[in-house]
Amino acid sequence: FAPPSSEWMRGALRPLVDQYLSREYVASVGIFSPDEVARRVQAHHTRQEYHLWTVYPLLVFHLWHALYIDGSLTLDGPMTAERLVNGSAVTV
Repeated sequence: FAPPSSEWMRGALRPLVDQYLSREYVASVGIFSPDEVARRVQAHHTRQEYHLWTVYPLLVFHLWHALYIDGSLTLDGPMTAERLVNGSAVTV
């Protein structure tokens, strides 16, 4: 089974990608190049290049960082797909 991860990154997960892989957030973390991350995200979203194997780990890393390092993201109860999609599972 191959989940439609690229479509999720362009659709249901797009708000998380836009926030946690934004130039501003990536720059504030200070580990990856904001310009290179933005280039890869944009190329993936517009289907110019396939960067799922870069964008997804970057998103997971920055979500982890927001949860456990800078505290800008908190979970309010158990994470479910429905709560993730409608935005009620996370507080920023």
